[in-house]
Amino acid sequence: MDGDSPAAMSTGGDLRRCRIMKQADVVVVGGGPVGLFAGLSLLQQGVDVVVLEARAGGSAGSRAIGIHPPALRCLEQLGLIGAFLEAGTVVREASVFVDRRPLTRLRFDGCDPQHDGVLMVPQQQTERLLAEPLQDAGRISYGVRVDSLESTADDIVLRGDGAELQVRWVLVCDGRHSALRQALRVGMPVQAYAHGYIMGDFPDATDFGAAAAIFLGRQSLVESLPLPQNTRRWVVRLRSPQNACTADEIAAIVGQRTGHGLDAASCTMTSAFAAEQGIAERLRKGRAILLGDAAHVVSPIGGQGMNLGWLGAAALIPLLTQILNSTDPAAPALSAWERQVRSNWQRARRRAEANMFHGRPLRCPQLHRALMHLMLDTPLRHRFVRHYTMDGFT
Repeated sequence: MDGDSPAAMSTGGDLRRCRIMKQADVVVVGGGPVGLFAGLSLLQQGVDVVVLEARAGGSAGSRAIGIHPPALRCLEQLGLIGAFLEAGTVVREASVFVDRRPLTRLRFDGCDPQHDGVLMVPQQQTERLLAEPLQDAGRISYGVRVDSLESTADDIVLRGDGAELQVRWVLVCDGRHSALRQALRVGMPVQAYAHGYIMGDFPDATDFGAAAAIFLGRQSLVESLPLPQNTRRWVVRLRSPQNACTADEIAAIVGQRTGHGLDAASCTMTSAFAAEQGIAERLRKGRAILLGDAAHVVSPIGGQGMNLGWLGAAALIPLLTQILNSTDPAAPALSAWERQVRSNWQRARRRAEANMFHGRPLRCPQLHRALMHLMLDTPLRHRFVRHYTMDGFT
């Protein structure tokens, strides 16, 4: 391939080494799950696209894990569903406990015509599967930092490392604290909730198998989710956020609330995070479009964030491909897309808040147990399952 083609760029370096990107139609800034998904979708549409990631490589951790049926359909369109199913664990049921006592089992049968569960894949594996086709095509570059951008009527100017690059469109996927969103002077008001969460991945010593487990009670929520390679994610709700946590801390709380013992010495990941929600004041400015956490955030409880970003990208890419190949005005189609993304975000926000409501400390577990029986052991069960699996998102 010609050395002046963007497809020749795959190794790391600063922005000055990327002058060949002047021939790219679209640059995706950010190589996390949403940026990689958008980049690969564009590549498969035949668009000249380059993904730039400031890090030296992909994620080493397993933070985002849940892929819901609407997002699984997106992976089918990319031809990656088989690879993802092989790399993950499908959760088809969840056991619910109140004060350690079994309440019911939720089965996800019939939640989707094609996918009857939620697929759990560690984030590093998700990024690997999405990045490999981009790397094979030479369309991703690690270690390249973009500090600012300027959007004009006809193009986008990217700046960094003392260099400038001009491209037709930029997809901003550089995360919750997006520097490029700030450079565009687009605000994103964020509401933080009072409580927080800590989580860790431990060897699975339970008998839950491929099922999830949800523990409710006087001491608040614990979630337990299966991962590949006999590993289990444990998520603990706290009364207030904290900046860090230890495996010993997680193991102690899980043991106290659920009775399950965890091997803290074998923990492979810990994380502490706050619950928050917010959406950017606008999702497009000129030829820059915000996606993923750069565009919106919801509480991680329910695992909707990455899925929401993928759905937004999947709806955008056909429109952007058409815009690139047409002289028709872009504004009407992109305005309709933004309305759809905002609608999905509102739905995700409401569902996340419902999940957090059910996970709060219970003052009267007996009453809550009766209410949960009403919800989960009656025809309302199907509605709850649809809620849990992001049914209805487009």
